[in-house]
Amino acid sequence: MRSLKNQSGQVVIFFVLLVPIFVLALVLFTKFSRDVFTKMKLQGALDRGVYAAASYQTEVLNQTALLNRKAHDLFLQLEKEFKGISQPNDEKARERIKNLWINQNNLYDEMDSLAKVVYERAFEIFQNEVKKDFPDVKLSSLYRVSPVLWDGPKIDFSFDKVKGTVIFDPTGHQKVPKTDFEARMAFVKDPSQTIAFVGAVETKNGLQAVAAAQPFGGSVWNFALSSDKDETLLYQTSMVPVDTLPLEDFNPDEIHH
Repeated sequence: MRSLKNQSGQVVIFFVLLVPIFVLALVLFTKFSRDVFTKMKLQGALDRGVYAAASYQTEVLNQTALLNRKAHDLFLQLEKEFKGISQPNDEKARERIKNLWINQNNLYDEMDSLAKVVYERAFEIFQNEVKKDFPDVKLSSLYRVSPVLWDGPKIDFSFDKVKGTVIFDPTGHQKVPKTDFEARMAFVKDPSQTIAFVGAVETKNGLQAVAAAQPFGGSVWNFALSSDKDETLLYQTSMVPVDTLPLEDFNPDEIHH
């Protein structure tokens, strides 16, 4: 009888000792579950923010492509005029070439103004999106590349001179001075650039997440020269693995906000 009581007492003591362990395990499991849920929610907010920021970059590149198309249309219009029935004299030809450059430069200024603010505006969009759900997190921008445009190929218009009149000659039979009759076809984006947005986030509890997205599939140059303004040559937005982006373009100092 005493043996049974001793055994019962030992069982009670055993379970009493187990209670704190169960409680601790429950607390740890609850914390782990909460951290996993928070991490998933944090990653979701980050992904939405990064995608929204990269979508703005996509919009800017597509606006640039449309403006570049206008620049090429100006070139085509001038080329058509020079091939037309009414042939310009030297002075008129130079004036029309000059106006082409001026008008294209004005379009370049529009494209450049978009490029200069694309990063700041993209980060603002990213920040607003993430902080809808996590207002107190620390945000970092790890990658900063803005579009750079170059002059595209230039065509040296060639003419025959007949009694003071310049007549367009695509074969280059007799050329007037190159500096006066060189026409720019359009602009081209620096092909070495990879435009993307990479964002990182950290909570007060030390949870961290990182994500990347980028415009892809488009071409500022090819869209400008496409005969039917092919929309498949415009950019789209896609989430991408961070390690697919050029390492040299990452910001070594991490911009914190």
